[in-house]
This record gives sequence, C-alpha cells and structure tokens, in this order.
Amino acid sequence: MFEKRQVQRGQYTIAINKKAPLYAQTFGNFEIFSYGKPLKFSRSKTKELLAYLIDRNGATATNNEICAVLWEDEPDTEKQKLYLRQLLLDLKTTLKEIGAQDIIIKQTKSIAIAPDKIVCDSYGYIKGEIDCINAYKGQYMSQYSWAETHTWNFNSSQNKK
Repeated sequence: MFEKRQVQRGQYTIAINKKAPLYAQTFGNFEIFSYGKPLKFSRSKTKELLAYLIDRNGATATNNEICAVLWEDEPDTEKQKLYLRQLLLDLKTTLKEIGAQDIIIKQTKSIAIAPDKIVCDSYGYIKGEIDCINAYKGQYMSQYSWAETHTWNFNSSQNKK
C-alpha cells in the first residue's frame, strides 16, 4: 500500500502518493508530483506537453499533432517546431533530474510515455480502483481546453454506474 498525504486544492482533496517517483493528478487541475513534491518545469508549456502525453495513455503523438494541440489557434510554423524541441528538452532534463527519464518513449518525429511507470488518478479510474473513482468530482485537467472531451467521457461513464 502506498503512503499518501491529503492536500486541499480548492474544492478537491487529493491523495498524493509520497512514494511514487511520478504521480499525475488529472482530476481537477493537472499537477505532477515526484515523491509527493510538485515537479517544476522551466516552461509552463512543458507541463502541458506532459499532461497531453499522460492523457494519451501510452499512444504516440507526432510532433505535428502536439503542435496542433499546444497551439490550437495558431498556424503551424517552423518557430513552433523549434519551440516544441525546446519543450521536449526541458521535459527530458526535468525528468532526468528525478531519475524518471525512462517514462519517455521517443521515436522518429513522435513521442509517448510509458503509462506503467506513472501512478495516475485517471489510469486508476479506468482500472476501476475505488479510491480513484471516488476522487473524480466532475473535472479533468481543467486548465486545458483540449481535455474537455475526456471530462465528458468521465462524466458519461459515472452516469452509467
């Protein structure tokens, strides 16, 4: 059993897994923790990139798909692709600092995460873990517009139970 501590975040009380190298909170606002402490990135878009990869649950995303999601209202440019490379470097550097660089699966012009190397509330929800099911209060990665579809999916699945 994992040692957890309760943290009040607005209307949510979340259980942070203090023994997990990486714990992703996707219910409410997205947050990522390493051994119970929030992970800090050099750029806020890096955190959003990681959130998107966690949302994909191991499915690969091409660089073009990532650019379309992270900059949804902007045209595709070479400047975006350069910035995406900087975000990927920031992500790799931050994960390497905590010894979790192995969660990234890099292929030619695409990237994914290894979901089995992350403890995540939404992954637990999908597996039917009661603590995770009870933790869901109707919001999923609230700060990201691209996650709205998942919120609807979680709400629909709750209504069926």
